[in-house]
Amino acid sequence: MRLPHGEDPRDVVARGYDRMGATYASWAQESHDPAREEHTALLLDALPPGSPVLDLGCGAGLPTTRTLAEHLDVLGVDISFEQLVRARRNVPRAAFVQADMAELNLAPGSVAAVAAFYSIIHVPREEQAALLGRIRCWLQPDGLLVVTLGVGADPGTVDAFFDQPMYWSSYDAEAYLRTVAEAGLEVQSAVHRQVDEFGSPVTFLWVLARAPA
Repeated sequence: MRLPHGEDPRDVVARGYDRMGATYASWAQESHDPAREEHTALLLDALPPGSPVLDLGCGAGLPTTRTLAEHLDVLGVDISFEQLVRARRNVPRAAFVQADMAELNLAPGSVAAVAAFYSIIHVPREEQAALLGRIRCWLQPDGLLVVTLGVGADPGTVDAFFDQPMYWSSYDAEAYLRTVAEAGLEVQSAVHRQVDEFGSPVTFLWVLARAPA
């Protein structure tokens, strides 16, 4: 359904993940997601140990933040207070900030990579191009972005997720590839991959992009 009139999508996302609590955290950790695993490994293989990495939409830190933090200097960002309580406990090596990623302020050139797994699709799509531009600014020369994006046009809807209202918004895959390029990032690869969600396959676009040297 469409977002109720007057409702802020940020509030829907934050409230939903707060209320999911440990249920969502356990599901995220236990879900078999080869695309997530492969793209996490890609970052670990590409970056020298100790490189600064930003994990946008880190949730409770499992599994991605914890895996990255074993070798890299990770800052996790999430809009959900309750998920970050768990993240700090689950990944004591990482630093965490509660923030709306679309309003996050970081110094230019401050990170070697950005991971945004299943998170930007919670941002209203009319704000996503600006967010990608900010990511481009945060990245060091030759810095990497690994991001999960939608494959179908969705102007912004609210659906049940773990019995909680959750907001999603996306462009189609072709529009996303243009948007990434227009942000000043060079697309290295873009693949459609499916993940099982509650017994049904859902397709996402996984993009690897690089900031110019």
